[in-house]
Amino acid sequence: MCARGTGPSSTVAARGLMYRDALRFAAEAPWLGRGGETWRSAYLAVQSRPYVGSQVHSGYLDLLLNVGVIGAAAAAISLAAAGWLISAHSRRLLPPFLVIILHGAVDFDWSYGLFWLLLFWLPALAIAEAVKAGSLSGRRPSAWRLPAKILPAKRTPLKYLTPKHTPTDHLSRFSTLEHTPTDHLSRFSTLEHTPTDHLSSFSPPKRMHPIPASAGHSPAGGRRRKKSLNLYPLARSLTAAGVCCLLLALSLISFRAYRGEALYRAAASARQTQETLVLLERSLSWNPLSPKSALALSSLLAPERREEILTAGLRYSPINPALTWAMAEAVSETGPPGEALYWLHRGQRLDVFNYVKRTEAIGRMLTMGERYLAKGDGREALRCAEMGRELLRQYFLLAAETAGTALHNDRNFRYTAEARALYERMEALKREASGLKGQRKVAGAYTLKRR
Repeated sequence: MCARGTGPSSTVAARGLMYRDALRFAAEAPWLGRGGETWRSAYLAVQSRPYVGSQVHSGYLDLLLNVGVIGAAAAAISLAAAGWLISAHSRRLLPPFLVIILHGAVDFDWSYGLFWLLLFWLPALAIAEAVKAGSLSGRRPSAWRLPAKILPAKRTPLKYLTPKHTPTDHLSRFSTLEHTPTDHLSRFSTLEHTPTDHLSSFSPPKRMHPIPASAGHSPAGGRRRKKSLNLYPLARSLTAAGVCCLLLALSLISFRAYRGEALYRAAASARQTQETLVLLERSLSWNPLSPKSALALSSLLAPERREEILTAGLRYSPINPALTWAMAEAVSETGPPGEALYWLHRGQRLDVFNYVKRTEAIGRMLTMGERYLAKGDGREALRCAEMGRELLRQYFLLAAETAGTALHNDRNFRYTAEARALYERMEALKREASGLKGQRKVAGAYTLKRR
């Protein structure tokens, strides 16, 4: 355990680099983030040293990368509200809540639903304990659990039952009244009134006067009031319809993703190549967003058809390292040297410290140059040799910079012996291509001279 925290090849020692790279990457899309599993899919392209870690080891940074500042702020407000509920109703549940919050800042990411379930289960448990103990809102359980039908009804104040009075009449009446505990009952028993007598003393406000439907104007000469439309039922219906449509769309997307994943797993366990091909095509038709289905299907097709599948996959996952490198391999077999170099460079940028890909890129440029040389095209062969030498130079400089420090080289990035051998072959290709190009120039000049 001690070696895990102090060893030169541990993710614990490289977390400072991870956090720095994650913050720099989050600054490129600060407000809304880049979507789910951003670090897992892009850390190979943004790492400043060849460390190993598909998790950023910080729940807060993971949220910042996925949903940006806005989503992280919403999550922070939710967590603060949950902590306040726990602190207010059950302080004994506050330590486990704080352990999860603090531990998530330096270790696990919060893409797992279990952690969120625990975080919101604790305040729910605190409220349940407060309800059981009767301490919620400072009232007894019998007070806030009492059914509404047995609560005392509100009585009309006495001043509204008096036919006519002034603001000081009730004071003079109470100041001169000598009564016993039963006098107020006799006073009400001798009061002669009908249920509507107290309304006769009040004149309704002018805006309450009914307006005849046949009259064009009111007695005061004003215009007739237009009947206002009640838009609340319409707005409620539209909101319900919108929510239903959204849920239906999400259900359809989830079902298509589920079907695509099920067909991909069936293709992985198929024994015949033709069956695997059919299942992968069906999987990709159900879920064209799946990069692994596109990658698996492209590996079974010819280079021309492979480029079409990979182009469609890169439309949805433009920074996927595996799809990009498969595209580079396909183009280097059929495309021109310039296009092949573009995709090889792009594949290396998405996986910077991968010595296998860098060595393979140099080998592919060498193979392309030898193919052009066999066809007698010295010009294109020379272009391939120069491109391959440039790839070798970049690889050598990056390996030398990485070897300057022994820390955080978890991927063992180095300048390989295969790359040294490829350098010798690349120099030989350059000499042969230059000689072939010179012979063509001499032959062309001799032909022109004879003419």
